[in-house]
Amino acid sequence: MIGGKDLVTKPYLELLAADELEAIHNASLRVLQEVGLAIDSEKALKLLADAGCKVSFSEHTVKIQPELVHELRKKLPASVRLYAREPESDLPLTDGEMYTRLSGNCLRVIDLQTGVGRLATTRDQEDFVKLSDALNNVNIISPPFATCDVPPEIRDIYGAECVLRGTRKHAHLPAYSSKNLELIIELASIVAGGADKLAKRPIVSFFGCPERALYYGDVADMIMKAASYNLPVGILPTVVAGGTAPITLAGMLVQSNAEVLCGALLVELTNPGTPVIYSTAPVNMNMKTGSPLLGTIEFGMMLAGIAQLARYYGFPSNVYGFGTDSKTLDEQTAFEKTFSLTLSALSGANIIYGPGVLESDITQSFEQVVIDCELLDTVRRLRRGITVDEQTLGLDVIGRVGPKGHYLRQEHTRNFLRTEYFFPELSDRTTRATWEKTGSKTITVGARERVRKLLAEHQTPELSNEVLSKMKTILRRAEKGIGQKAQRLR
Repeated sequence: MIGGKDLVTKPYLELLAADELEAIHNASLRVLQEVGLAIDSEKALKLLADAGCKVSFSEHTVKIQPELVHELRKKLPASVRLYAREPESDLPLTDGEMYTRLSGNCLRVIDLQTGVGRLATTRDQEDFVKLSDALNNVNIISPPFATCDVPPEIRDIYGAECVLRGTRKHAHLPAYSSKNLELIIELASIVAGGADKLAKRPIVSFFGCPERALYYGDVADMIMKAASYNLPVGILPTVVAGGTAPITLAGMLVQSNAEVLCGALLVELTNPGTPVIYSTAPVNMNMKTGSPLLGTIEFGMMLAGIAQLARYYGFPSNVYGFGTDSKTLDEQTAFEKTFSLTLSALSGANIIYGPGVLESDITQSFEQVVIDCELLDTVRRLRRGITVDEQTLGLDVIGRVGPKGHYLRQEHTRNFLRTEYFFPELSDRTTRATWEKTGSKTITVGARERVRKLLAEHQTPELSNEVLSKMKTILRRAEKGIGQKAQRLR
């Protein structure tokens, strides 16, 4: 692993056979052409109508011909690069590269001092961004929380400001409305040094979620606005099996794929060549409670299918590979995250998001994000596979050692010791006697100590006083726009 990345040299895991992939593609085309989508945006409908789609302006619906999807694939950029405040943190989304990003807008946090869950505050937001900026295995930062101490209508703006101020890495940002997105883009332009510089090196990307099944509301305008600024756009249908999508796995893939293709078409018609990130998050529904489930094996299987579909069309992929329904740092969290992360990684997903998340994307944990980074390194080792060549086969060293010998003093052992095996920082592999002598620490305790050390030592990248002042002006404008002032808890 170099610089937090690795390159798969083995074939990807493919749960869908070639004919099954084609069947999902063809079914998606039929949904687009025969069923269509509802879009509450006159601008989007006109754009689609001008491109040759069958549009009903009175009913706010559109039906999209298969030919437009074929043309869409030709418009996609040959390569995608996510830019950062500091160029060494730029991310080329080439085939085989794997990165991670934070999940965004969680409501709760596991308190670092008490271990008790509570509503997240601005201070938690700042600390979590700082921790993530320090962790090499977190490459893309989203606002981890929808904080309780700022007005709900502009939590997205406050979250964007915190991320842009607190990290040198690429920022992947949500927006609650087109109006809010405009202010978020202004924030990003200030940090980038101007709108022209932001367009050339977009240090932020945007993700938009269709509001309901086969329906784009204000998100359609946000997608087009982001594209007009040349910002990479993640299309993120969050379909729920048996709720907002068919209950079958294949049916969920068909509907969410149709929604992604429609969103991608809006992006490319607005500004051809704008990067689109295939970001579907299909989840199961707990039929007893109605709540979404992110810790099931089927969820992991869907992530593998999404990565495969994205590659089929030529999109970079972004999947939720750290899903769990557990409420705390326990064995359930461990095995659910391991399943979803392993399936996502082996399927060749470019971006895997959600380190640190618990409780079906409601809660974030400082300790868990550190543990998840170690889990990620373990899976990276798995992705590298077993190298078979003249040196690793070891015939020379086997010949030198011979029967009844040992390999401890062999140069071959020294040469491969640190590259052939993964050595964790948190997992304890000592004897019980040594473990007990050093305090019998659990992995959670070790993770908590590491979090505190990183928060104490990491230096947040600085912005000039002029830039910070301009960013505060944007926040005041946002507050004025809703007639409230944030009561920030410190």
